[in-house]
Amino acid sequence: MTQNFAFLAFPQESPTVFETLNRAAELSNHEPIRLVPWTTQSIYGLKIDDLVRENIENCEYLAADLTYPNFNVFYEIGYALGKGKPIILLVCSAIAEGKKNAQMTGLFDNIGYLLYENSADLVARLNDWEKKSFTERYERPLDNAQPLFVLDTLIKSNFRHYIFEEIGHRSVKYRSFDPFESPRFTSAQAMAEITSSVGCIIPLLHSGITDALNHNLRGGFLAGLAQGIGITPLIIQENGGPAPVDFRDYITNTRGRAETHRHIGAYCVNVLINNQKRSNRDKKFQLGLVNQINIGRGAAENESESLFEYFVETAQYTLALNSDHVVVTGRKGSGKTAIFYVVRDDYLKDPKNLVIDLRPAAHGLSDLRHELEELANGGLRDHTAQAMWQHVLYQEVLLAVRERVLPAAQRNYDLLKQVADIESNLNLDKETVSVDFTDRFENSVSKLIDAIKDSKNKDESVREFTATFFDKIIPKTRDSILSLNKFYSKIVIMIDDLEKGWPPQSLDKQDVVIVRHLIEALRKIERELRSRGQSFNSMVFLRSDVYENLVDVTSDRNKQNVVRIDWSDTKLH
Repeated sequence: MTQNFAFLAFPQESPTVFETLNRAAELSNHEPIRLVPWTTQSIYGLKIDDLVRENIENCEYLAADLTYPNFNVFYEIGYALGKGKPIILLVCSAIAEGKKNAQMTGLFDNIGYLLYENSADLVARLNDWEKKSFTERYERPLDNAQPLFVLDTLIKSNFRHYIFEEIGHRSVKYRSFDPFESPRFTSAQAMAEITSSVGCIIPLLHSGITDALNHNLRGGFLAGLAQGIGITPLIIQENGGPAPVDFRDYITNTRGRAETHRHIGAYCVNVLINNQKRSNRDKKFQLGLVNQINIGRGAAENESESLFEYFVETAQYTLALNSDHVVVTGRKGSGKTAIFYVVRDDYLKDPKNLVIDLRPAAHGLSDLRHELEELANGGLRDHTAQAMWQHVLYQEVLLAVRERVLPAAQRNYDLLKQVADIESNLNLDKETVSVDFTDRFENSVSKLIDAIKDSKNKDESVREFTATFFDKIIPKTRDSILSLNKFYSKIVIMIDDLEKGWPPQSLDKQDVVIVRHLIEALRKIERELRSRGQSFNSMVFLRSDVYENLVDVTSDRNKQNVVRIDWSDTKLH
């Protein structure tokens, strides 16, 4: 009889599971599949995590118990899959919450697992298990257009924002899984995403953060999968957190924004370098016919470079492209972001168009709203919010113009002096120019909040702050933009993801008021620029629930051109 060696991974927190599995290992000594539990391995003088990986590499199967969620077990499952090992997932049906625990992350809820009641039951059922590798079915070729994969978090904390800020600064194209947008992330999806990546960033959260357990279990699985495939992931945690034995030595600890930026920046540079190299991950498996079919990813931002290959030009797309001052609205997953990318690329086909596409990784809208609520004068609140938006948007346009002008300015002294004078007059220092829209937006919000907090008379302070913007800064910025209009013909501002992180169930209407101010600021910019002969258009992409709340707080509802992507017409399905 040929006997196969199955390395047995399980946590030791439950005496019931611990005893059952160890006894099953004893009973399996003369069975076709022999279970070898990690508890029987001699660890004296050896590095535990290296020993575990060595056992996984040498085994014919990995048998992993999911009755109780455990970071090390999830890591080992991922590592085994990355190495192309068949896996046997075990759940003890004697434990009331066993099946629920096995499905809590969504990673394994579409994979068959072996239910067992006791040791003898487990050994008997193992004999029917087929030796098939999971990896060969879902491995994908490298995506060199978007080489980085990022595990996003449910709660958009500052730590999370710091990671995405720096990725944006480094201009690395990335794909991500966002549990806020899609609660399920299957192991098949994970395999497809990691095998097609050059790099992988995995933030770990301390236990006090909402959804930390689910997130860190996914993180452990992805860390093992990446290392098994041959990718060196960046596993990063802030101010301590989980330290699983199997990958403790691979975790990067960080404190604060600057240190996080440094770690993320260095990793992004390595991703860009490695993306230019020939892959040493040779194709190990031949995909079946069904798995060679690509029907696209669930989120358009995860395939922004290849959307054009299969995008269907719907009536909604045509309306969005040909309408002025448009709001595109639809539920999550309806295709707003796909239209955003394709319309943007259509505008960019004309080199004279100046396209400013803004998708903030974070913003301080809620913080701004909380501070403005303390102002007694409602009209002053509205006036201040509009001033802030106009300033931010005009500044983004000016910086886009500056980037377009600089190459010509290097050969034209008068033009170079004109750009330098604009930078000096509007305080466009090196920091403002070098950071992205998210940072500039947050800086503007922070300055306004600080002005409110530091003043004894808040109304008066904000009134002065707002007057400065409307009377001086905004006109000077607008005039600077127009003074360089020979370098562009049409200005287009496109904004998406403002509502990212806002749950539909508890959407605060005051947050929506801030969005209303954005749309009104865009309309005012349109009037100001068109009155001076400058062609201008804007597009704002909003989730349906945000738009419906926006309608409720808008007095004049007829000024907005609305494109609805509801897919309620059965003919469109």
